[in-house]
Amino acid sequence: MPSRRRFALPGVAMALGAWLLPASAQQAPQPAAQPTLPLPASFTGTLPCADCPGIVHHLNLLPERTPPYATDHGRYELRLRYLGAKGGRPRVERGAWRLSGDGATLTVGSGDQRRLFRMDATGSLLTALDREGHAIASNLNYTLERANAFTSLQEAERAEQIAATGAPLEDTTWRLVTLGGQPVAVPTNGQREAHLVLHAKDARLSGSGGCNRLLGSYERNGAALRFPPIAATRLACPQGMEQENAFLQALERVAGWRIQGRRLDLTDAAGVTVAQFEAAAAK
Repeated sequence: MPSRRRFALPGVAMALGAWLLPASAQQAPQPAAQPTLPLPASFTGTLPCADCPGIVHHLNLLPERTPPYATDHGRYELRLRYLGAKGGRPRVERGAWRLSGDGATLTVGSGDQRRLFRMDATGSLLTALDREGHAIASNLNYTLERANAFTSLQEAERAEQIAATGAPLEDTTWRLVTLGGQPVAVPTNGQREAHLVLHAKDARLSGSGGCNRLLGSYERNGAALRFPPIAATRLACPQGMEQENAFLQALERVAGWRIQGRRLDLTDAAGVTVAQFEAAAAK
């Protein structure tokens, strides 16, 4: 009897082969994605306190000082300010932080300073956990939110001081917001905003009219303030020249100043506001 030759269709053979393989070989496990967190990052919020109205937290997550710069561990700095009578100077802690393998749990510090947080999937919220890493059963807020921009502890402290006592006249960047009672135009073509800085060390003025750099000096005596003639570079910008000229003319009329919070009014001899400024956000 003649022998029968047998043929196997390639597709069928492959299917049968895959079916006969153990499940572990059919689907090789994929390596877990490495958790990442864009750095540096600032998280802020007020968390509950056992014997005070709350504790203001400012947590900065920083990369390592030297490469390679990992995104799942690094350095941290934490500023704690107690509200109410407990008050006093803020406390600062520094140390190391690390994300868990699944990127869900953040550990900052060690020993008595060890803190655990649950991080949401977007990396924008940190919720405090108890010492064992369990959720805290409470209706109180235990969440820190990621700030839109990173802020150093020094900048955060300065912002708090300004909010409490007002920005200082000198050594503050003052951004022009109104001129002669009218809002100023916001540059849209890459030009700088009109602003002033009064440097206390040498009574020097610097800034911008919105197009040209401004250089000069100032004379201050209590609430009195005047500006000797101010020099400016001679650029011709496509926009804002009329506003810049009006700004320089207003500075010539300045005779006094007053500050309320983050707002500075420069006034003429009659006490009328000729230009109004706002303390620029810390960079």
